[in-house]
Amino acid sequence: MHVAVTDRHADLADVLVDFFQAVVAAASQRDVRTHLVPAAHFLLDALCLRERQFERGDLVHAAVDIDATEHAVIEALVALVLRMNENELAAVFVDPYEWKLVAAEGPRIASLCRRVAFFRVTEVLAERLR
Repeated sequence: MHVAVTDRHADLADVLVDFFQAVVAAASQRDVRTHLVPAAHFLLDALCLRERQFERGDLVHAAVDIDATEHAVIEALVALVLRMNENELAAVFVDPYEWKLVAAEGPRIASLCRRVAFFRVTEVLAERLR
């Protein structure tokens, strides 16, 4: 069940993403590898928030709360990526790329929302990996 984003939900999402980042930072390399794929899929699902809100016609929250929540999710994804080796990064980064491509086959708004999220992910990753 997906609900509309409210200030309370956005705050909760930020807390959960902060918690996720702390867990990733404290995890052993073995634990990171064990949970890498499910964690990446969880974060990709979270990046669908903009798409879901637009589908529901909730354009007010889509413009403000989603940007902040999406930024927090991207920071969590980057925290996870920074714990990966090159092979793991290549394997995991295929998922967001394919996730973006799948949207291109669907409704135009879904495609645009996912492209925005994918661009933001690659922008932050490029900045951090420089």
